[in-house]
Amino acid sequence: MVAKTDFYNIKVNVLNQDEALSCIRDILFQDPHKNIFFLNAHCFNLAQKHSKYFNALHRSDFLLNDGMGISIAARFKGIKFPDNLNGTDFIPLIIKEGVAGNKTFYLLGTKDHILEKTKVNLETNFPGMKILGMHNGFFSEAENKDIINEINELKVDIIIVGMGVPLQEIWIHENKNKLPDVSLFVAGGAIFDFLSGTISRAPVWMRKLRIEWIYRLCLEPKRMWKRYILGNILFFFHLLKHQIKDFTKIFSK
Repeated sequence: MVAKTDFYNIKVNVLNQDEALSCIRDILFQDPHKNIFFLNAHCFNLAQKHSKYFNALHRSDFLLNDGMGISIAARFKGIKFPDNLNGTDFIPLIIKEGVAGNKTFYLLGTKDHILEKTKVNLETNFPGMKILGMHNGFFSEAENKDIINEINELKVDIIIVGMGVPLQEIWIHENKNKLPDVSLFVAGGAIFDFLSGTISRAPVWMRKLRIEWIYRLCLEPKRMWKRYILGNILFFFHLLKHQIKDFTKIFSK
């Protein structure tokens, strides 16, 4: 297991893209039954008030950095992330590794019509991809048992869960041990929206500058303004609180 680094009150992995992909290959072929989550400013904010979500992040096997906010906050702690390992860009690389290794997939989350478009696009873009099953992200506890049974019966290798934070991480954390044959659980966020073409990506130059959030804000201002405007303010407020807490501990010794 790759060691994590303290990032305020959460531990994260500090890896470049090649190192992260090497970890994926290890999981798929040598050290299975692991999960991969992603941490951005919004996730950090949620974790400060949501104990189940915080616990799921704390117990994750891999927690990868996502976005400019996390990179800036890391500098205050003397941490430098080599690459931005956001799920929207990194999950297709995971899929590529899985397809190359002849692994099977299950898609869980979002709405049925988006899943169908995602499946078509994935099978077009990744020839030979084996998607054994899918289920939308709106199900009861009884239906959850059926989903678990189906995944076990299908002998799925990789599950991509796109139910949004914190539901997807909590679902993976609570159901992981019920799915012993699954090699890799991936928390995908809005990945199905992007893979299906339901939501378009920002221009490449915006992605390189790590300001894709501005593009998302312009696309969906009513839905995203709280996350990106108020959320960014709240994020740095949380960081300040943790910094003050750390200084207090130092001077109280």
